[in-house]
Amino acid sequence: MRIRRGIMPFSPRRRRGWKLPALIILVATILVRLLHAKIALVTQIWSVPPLHNIITLAADLPNNTDNNIIRSFCTLWNVQIDNWWTHHPTFELLQQNATHQCFRRIQNPQKAKLYQNLYDTQFTSTTNCNNDGNAAYTKLVTNSGWGIDVSHMVDGLLYAVENSVRVQLVARQPWQYADTAACAPGKDWNCYILPLSGACETVQYQRHADSSVVGQHLYEWRGFSALPVTRWLLEYCLRHQQWIRQRAVAMAETVQLATPCTAVHVRRADVVLHGKWSRKYHPIQEYINALTEQHPQHARNLLLLTDDANAVTEALQLLSSPSSAADDDYRWFYLQRTRHQGAAGGWENQIPSHDPVQEVVALAAAARLVQQCDSLVHSKSNLADYWYAVMQQGHQSSSAAAVRRIDLDATKSHDEIHRASNAETVRLSRNNDNSMG
Repeated sequence: MRIRRGIMPFSPRRRRGWKLPALIILVATILVRLLHAKIALVTQIWSVPPLHNIITLAADLPNNTDNNIIRSFCTLWNVQIDNWWTHHPTFELLQQNATHQCFRRIQNPQKAKLYQNLYDTQFTSTTNCNNDGNAAYTKLVTNSGWGIDVSHMVDGLLYAVENSVRVQLVARQPWQYADTAACAPGKDWNCYILPLSGACETVQYQRHADSSVVGQHLYEWRGFSALPVTRWLLEYCLRHQQWIRQRAVAMAETVQLATPCTAVHVRRADVVLHGKWSRKYHPIQEYINALTEQHPQHARNLLLLTDDANAVTEALQLLSSPSSAADDDYRWFYLQRTRHQGAAGGWENQIPSHDPVQEVVALAAAARLVQQCDSLVHSKSNLADYWYAVMQQGHQSSSAAAVRRIDLDATKSHDEIHRASNAETVRLSRNNDNSMG
């Protein structure tokens, strides 16, 4: 891969003395660069909303009776906003950085109405969890992987919206993403996200009380990510608490992602451990080939999302190989986080760092990054479907088609995607000493 060396803005040859025009050019170049840096910083922090909408006290946060006087505002991170945001569902995150968090009233009236109706349904009658005399439903959420688990949570909220009945989400405890003392005693998603329903003094659960509910779970995003209501429910479901958002912002900022960018999701780890349902490991070259063939104009800045530390090394080595078909203009970006090496973590072990909180922060940071990309290449994966839905959230002002999606398994049959012989591809993940990437 060719390494492009930087070009100095002004490199005078050695002379006995510098002439005045040369000094003027040098000083002017330095001033222009400083001005651009300052403008970029100010734009990042204050592009929207304006400076006069800074709120410094929680008591001054807008309420539901201010007749929309305050449509957007920012606060410093030391202003605790979780409880306010829980009970003001028609506000959404506008912007976050190292110093501020900014909110605005939801501009889409259908989305605002959906959120308010869902809130009214989920927080009505805190004494017995009933809605108009009908006992609440329960939704048992899987304990498998982030993509499938979150899809079950959204499925529960979707049922609440469609039937105007309160749905309580229940985890198979301890949920692996919250199996830590920091999330005691519940050890579920309530450790990380805003409450999705009010507290119940007398719980009257009816597990699958309606026969029409049985077996109807939203197991994957495929086909649903094009529906605005489901994308909106995903966004509502994953309104992270302030402490997670602040840590995720800090982690995401460690990646100087260049845009436009293409997200490359390389799912490995335990997919080869599913017996007759095993999926294959795809070499990085396959993702590059698919991009080249199906989307020649894709961005050359590649955001690598993977659960395999060896995939990081493979990607970097690919671009340095003389025999690689990869374009010299490709640049890889990725989070520095602990990952398994191939299938070494075993079956459904989603916590390679042994720190569930860190894994959730990393997922939130990756979501912040991936929303900046406009195309995604992946193989069959619930998490890939999740990333696609998250990317669409980042392009709400455009149509869903604004995010280009390439699935390596799109034309394959179910039996070809899932087969015992796919387990042999585990050897594609070659051992190395790099467990971070």
